[in-house]
Parts: sequence; structure tokens; C-alpha cells
Amino acid sequence: MITKRVSPVVIDGQRYFPLERPEQLPREFGSIELFIRNKVPVRFTRVADNTWVVHRTDRPGSTGVLVDDPEGDAEARSGVTVKAPEAHESNRPRPRFIYSAAAATNVGLPDWRIPLQRVSWDDFLKFFESASV
Repeated sequence: MITKRVSPVVIDGQRYFPLERPEQLPREFGSIELFIRNKVPVRFTRVADNTWVVHRTDRPGSTGVLVDDPEGDAEARSGVTVKAPEAHESNRPRPRFIYSAAAATNVGLPDWRIPLQRVSWDDFLKFFESASV
């Protein structure tokens, strides 16, 4: 087994590690981990068994929620409908994660919103490709 050694990026005295795999997310309730993805600093806070609050530190007032739903039964348990993959993607496996985000309108980002949807880990990482996403 090859272990990849990574160095953290230090921003304002805080260490941010590269965000690459879901196994990196905080495991204990209330724990916080700082990551960086394509120069976008991101803070994850574990708030439930399978749920994290996600803050992009480059967008004060923005908040996202990421749910790990490997069984694909969150809709049935919660009664909430989540956007399904497009019809042409129906032969793909059901994405494991559910994600949504929005910004407070009083911080200059009105109507900035990522609707509730199922995403793969790779699709989730695309939300952090740049400061403009």
C-alpha cells in the first residue's frame, strides 16, 4: 500500500488539508475539519450520524448540508423528495450523497442556491472547482 503524504495549506493560522475522499470528513459529532479544494477553503462540521454542515470560507453567510446516504433510502425515511439523476443517466448507480446549499441574502449573494440533489462524490467536489461556482 502506498501512502500519499500531503502538506496542509495555512490560511490565517489555520491548517487546511486537501479535500479528496469522503473518508476524510469528520467522524465525531461536533467535530470540525478544514479542507481546501482548488484554492477554495471549506469547513465541515459533523452534525448527525451521516450529515455535515459545509461552509465555504470564501463565501461568508453561505451554508450547505451534505448527507451520506449509501443505502439510498433517505427520501423514504424523511418524506423529502430529492432531485433524481437525469433520464439519460438512469443506468448509472444511484449517487451516494445528497447536497444542497444557499447563501444569506444579507451578505451580497442573493438567490445564490444549489438545489437539493443527489450527487456522487466527484460531482460534489465540482462545487468547489473555483470561487465562482
